Amino acid sequence: MINLNNFVRKFSVTSNKQFAFFLGAGASANSNVPTALEMILDFKRRLYASEKSIKITNIEQRFYEFEKEIENWVRIKYTNIPKNEYGFFFEKTFSSSQDRRNYIKEMLKFSKPSIGYKIINFLIKEQIIWHYITTNFDNLIQKVYPDIVVISEENINKCKDYIKINSTSPIVVKLHGDFRYDLLKNTDDETQLLHQSVMNELTHLFDSLGLIVVGYSGRDESVMSFLENFVENETRTFTNGFYWCIREGEVEKQRIKTLIDKLKKKGIEADFVKITSFDDFLIGIYNQIGKNDNEIDEWLSSNKEIQPFRSALRNRENYIVFDFMKITEYPRTFLTFKFKDIKNWEELDRITNGKKIIASFFRKGKIIAIGDENEIKETFDKYIDDSCAFEYYTLTDDDLSQLNSQYGFVYGIFYKIFNRHFEKILCLKRFGNKRIFYREEKHKKELDRYLKTLYYYKAFRYSLEFRDRKLIFILTPYYLTSDFQSLDEETYKSQQNTLISNMWNKDVLEDLTFWMKVLKNKEREFIKILFPFNTLCFLIQPKFYKSGEGIYD
Repeated sequence: MINLNNFVRKFSVTSNKQFAFFLGAGASANSNVPTALEMILDFKRRLYASEKSIKITNIEQRFYEFEKEIENWVRIKYTNIPKNEYGFFFEKTFSSSQDRRNYIKEMLKFSKPSIGYKIINFLIKEQIIWHYITTNFDNLIQKVYPDIVVISEENINKCKDYIKINSTSPIVVKLHGDFRYDLLKNTDDETQLLHQSVMNELTHLFDSLGLIVVGYSGRDESVMSFLENFVENETRTFTNGFYWCIREGEVEKQRIKTLIDKLKKKGIEADFVKITSFDDFLIGIYNQIGKNDNEIDEWLSSNKEIQPFRSALRNRENYIVFDFMKITEYPRTFLTFKFKDIKNWEELDRITNGKKIIASFFRKGKIIAIGDENEIKETFDKYIDDSCAFEYYTLTDDDLSQLNSQYGFVYGIFYKIFNRHFEKILCLKRFGNKRIFYREEKHKKELDRYLKTLYYYKAFRYSLEFRDRKLIFILTPYYLTSDFQSLDEETYKSQQNTLISNMWNKDVLEDLTFWMKVLKNKEREFIKILFPFNTLCFLIQPKFYKSGEGIYD
């Protein structure tokens, strides 16, 4: 097993065009492309909704309530589910190949290349990596580098001259097809076969190139059989090396390990590479290359605060604990409508007061709302512009990114949900209009060097951010002098400064754990942020990340 740092140093001293990249679904997970697991869950939701005559949007908004029920229904309904659930449930949900193609097209509509793909664009422009092979349907590489030659079984006879080490153009070979064309391989039967001409050309390519596999599980029999036969039967195989990336905590699969061992016996450098994510892997490569790209450097600068890093400490019991947790589920579907006769925020708040609704002014004369769907329609019935009915709206990455700049409708709605949960459900006190909450339970801090004792309330402040397509909840312990309400401003500031400056790392770490327990509110698995009256839910993974861990784990 090679760690990331050792691999990227090795890569940095390798000549250009000596490797090909093999990209699986994990490479697209941070680009607003649903993973195979996410699509399997969606297939099950759709099958369940149609069987039970339930609106799919109701399940999406309240999936945490339906999840176990859907899984139980699936186990009863389908008794012989194969290992490849993806192909099985895809075919059950959409029986025709055209419908499956339309579904893929819809799923890719909002795809947006992550930083990893921006670095791939850089690698292509610098002629460092020119050959890409993928089982993915998306066009993320084409989005960052439109001039790349796309090759699949539809055009292999016309384009096979490009599949060579000294090709005049960069290429991407789509093993399972491209969503823009007719031949997509989705079901079990379809993915078991690779076009013979494609295999022949790849055999010639792999004679001279090394291969780096990233984001791929090795699930497809056709791909694995091809690699195994190639290694077994060819004299020249991956002469520049063979490296299979696996994420931290992932178990080495025996079939892949056997393949690597056979290559080692042939004298080929081959091994697993441990990574945290596709994006972090590409960032590591970029940082070692020694060339600059302004767009990539700007992204790295603005996102550095949540980039995973390695601790240099030999003692792995010592680590840095971050103050953020990953939000794994959150509301994504809203109702919008054109409105009339609502003049300002005060009037909008009056209309929704006491309702199972949170609403905000939207764009182009619209209001956007979330909560109980029937109550939204009843409440706003007389305020709807007669020319326009209700429409569903799904959050985009751009909407969520506005959280980082603290503006936009998502900023207003999400914070209102969290604030109400802390006050109404957890019965916490709010410190003015700030996002600081506390319990009125006095604690004392003995300050020996000042020969005095301070009494204080434990508190926390929080924020929401959307970084690298992950919604995160940032919780920071805070402390309020207990008599803050009766103090003048100067005395309050003095006592606060003394109190906070005497809170050590040990105090803060203990209080991170304390507030996590408070927020879990006796829940076993997740922190649940509920509003209104349990009709909506945010699920927060109750885990603070440590140095050396990524938020993708």
